[in-house]
Amino acid sequence: MHIVTTYSYTIESLVQCIEKGFALEFVSIAANSPTRPSRLFRSKANFVFRSATTLLRVFLMFHPLKTLTWLSAMLAAVGLIPIVRFPSFTCLGKAMVTCSRSSWAPHCSCCPRSYLSQVTGSQMLMRGFLSSAQNLLSKINFESVLEVGYGPGDLAARILPPEIDYLGIDFDASQVQLAKHRYPQ
Repeated sequence: MHIVTTYSYTIESLVQCIEKGFALEFVSIAANSPTRPSRLFRSKANFVFRSATTLLRVFLMFHPLKTLTWLSAMLAAVGLIPIVRFPSFTCLGKAMVTCSRSSWAPHCSCCPRSYLSQVTGSQMLMRGFLSSAQNLLSKINFESVLEVGYGPGDLAARILPPEIDYLGIDFDASQVQLAKHRYPQ
């Protein structure tokens, strides 16, 4: 078991034991009454925030696609609010002209933020797919990989272990040259 948090190992070790199928035993203990304020956390809100961060990190380690899918869905939902809001106000006849600086969205100042949220959400989702693919590939014992249509070879370089023999084929000669330049081995 590998503990990565520097805050409190209890939550992380419990989740890792459950994920790895280790046997758990709960033992009742008696706690002493507090003699001084805790140095571990300043307040209950601080404890909850740091514990939630630890939980998110551990679930991201074991379930990257599931965790990043939920995070990207939340970002996408936040990004959809301004996109849906402006046309609905326009249909109701209550459209407000708030920004004329931008030529691509002259009547809606919130569109750039909404697009940023959408793009960030889709990038999180792609990172989840890549992490899940890497996790899956690390569990398979194989000696060589053939990829057809590999482009510049970036995906294989990110997810395949270095000891695997890799052969990539692409019909675009410029992509082959780019891959040879980036990954000469």
